[in-house]
Amino acid sequence: MKNPLQCALLAVVVAALVVGLAPADPPKVESEKNHWSPLLAEITFKDRKVKPAQVMICGIQLGATYYSHAYVLTGDGDGKVRVWLDTIGAINNIDDRRLTVVFKDGRKRDFRHSGDFIGGDLLRVYHPNDATEKIPLVKLQEVRFLRTPRMDREKQAMFDHWRYSPFTGEKLPPVDPEK
Repeated sequence: MKNPLQCALLAVVVAALVVGLAPADPPKVESEKNHWSPLLAEITFKDRKVKPAQVMICGIQLGATYYSHAYVLTGDGDGKVRVWLDTIGAINNIDDRRLTVVFKDGRKRDFRHSGDFIGGDLLRVYHPNDATEKIPLVKLQEVRFLRTPRMDREKQAMFDHWRYSPFTGEKLPPVDPEK
């Protein structure tokens, strides 16, 4: 392979494969205006063949805009409403255009979401195997928000079943179900 163009093309392909297969950076536990992200959650898909999963919700993507701590929805009279993710107990009754937010204090409120418009509302999640995914909200039956995850000394978010940080190797404190 003496052709410089072929060598350059091969280098680009190899670099793309290496970067594409690299694990995601673990999410850091962060506060914005005293609201926390990411959050542990259980997601249930409408397709019964897909098992419910525990994930970390890192944010919501609406078109090209990404929100790490809030979900911007349309309320009554077409007004935009910012709902802090850590105040939500569950999102359910999800259809093509509407959903119900059940707040942690028990209140329920119906909102409109973008449906499939410009890609739809995407839940950005982090899995225990270090993978990330953007899940269209319309494919979900329910999202149950659990709590802010534990963190290691570098403030990286930890799943409940992890006893040691896979990133620092330190032993983690026990899970406090009240948090």
